[in-house]
Amino acid sequence: MLNWMNRYSLTGGIFGRPLVVANFANCASSALMLIHLARRDGVSTALAIALGVYALMALAFGAKLFVQGSWIDAGRGVQVDLHRWIGWHFQAAATLER
Repeated sequence: MLNWMNRYSLTGGIFGRPLVVANFANCASSALMLIHLARRDGVSTALAIALGVYALMALAFGAKLFVQGSWIDAGRGVQVDLHRWIGWHFQAAATLER
C-alpha cells in the first residue's frame, strides 16, 4: 500500500526516505532468508530466481539509501518519462482496439 500511494513521487529527499527504508528492509531480509534456505535445503531454480530478484532489489534500494551522489538522482527524469510512456502506450493500444 505504501508503494502504491507513493507511485508518482520521487524517492529521493526526506519525504521519500521512509519508502526506501521500508523497501530496503523488506528486500534485504527476504534475500537473507532465501540465502539461509538455499544453504539448508539446496538451491532449486525457483529459489535461485527469487534470491536473485530480491538481492538485486536490496542492492538497488541500499544504493539509494546509503550512497550519496548525483548518479542516483539522475533517474528523476526517467521516472517521469516512464509514467508518460506507459500512459501513452495504453492510450495507443485502446485507440487501435476501436
